[in-house]
Amino acid sequence: MSSTPPPYPPGEPGGSGPDYGQTPPPPPPGGGYGDGGGYGDGGGYGGGYGPPPPPGPPAGGGYGGGYGGAPAPEWRVGDAVSFGWRTFKANLGPILLAMLVLFIVNGAFQGLSSVFGDNVVLTLVFGVLGWVVSTVLSAGVIRGALDLTEGRGIRSDFIMALFQPPKLPQVLLLGLINGVLITVGLILCVLPGLVAIVLTAFSVYFLVDRPELDAVGALKASVSLVKDNVGTVLLWLLTCFGLAVAGALACLLGLLVAFPVIYLGSAFTYKRLTGQPVVG
Repeated sequence: MSSTPPPYPPGEPGGSGPDYGQTPPPPPPGGGYGDGGGYGDGGGYGGGYGPPPPPGPPAGGGYGGGYGGAPAPEWRVGDAVSFGWRTFKANLGPILLAMLVLFIVNGAFQGLSSVFGDNVVLTLVFGVLGWVVSTVLSAGVIRGALDLTEGRGIRSDFIMALFQPPKLPQVLLLGLINGVLITVGLILCVLPGLVAIVLTAFSVYFLVDRPELDAVGALKASVSLVKDNVGTVLLWLLTCFGLAVAGALACLLGLLVAFPVIYLGSAFTYKRLTGQPVVG
């Protein structure tokens, strides 16, 4: 009887593979099985065997996080106010001029409506014209505030730019939709109107910042952003209200300071909550 022990079966310690002593065939290119060198498309589990890697962030990130799934930078109310004040001081002349244009034009239309108060037709005409100009100027100011958050600076023709915001027809349509929602909400026991004000707070910012969005898309984006950041948005809106009250108490001249800080701080807040960088 031979004293030579039998060979180890395949897979046992000391064994030599599936063919008893033959060298096993090399793995397919990429280190595994499948189209990408692993299990499934795209490379599988790192091109070899072992536990899968932890899941990455979701694609897109939505409006409540950063672009590409990156987490949104931390937002603090002090940072928003500080950015608004700092940027206002750095661009004092042009911003004050823009605010004066905004106040004078709005005041002129309100004055004309009061002068012709006995004439219903003229009152209606001047009221509509005032609303159109106010909506356009507000969108122009918001676009200018976003430019400053992006480090673009103030355009040399910034006064003309106030009257030429991006997507002007959509700006007017969005203003009409927001106005109807807020007015109807205020009529319905006030609270729904306040909710509408909060939910639409960033709709114009989305519209003038995101080329692919129309009025309805911008409104939906604002609602989504606010729902994901309710506490932050409420805190900022209350801060804006406090700034406006403080400006009004300072002989109304304080509004020339309060409004720019509100617009700039809101642009800062919008950028941070959507995960975009802020310059300055």
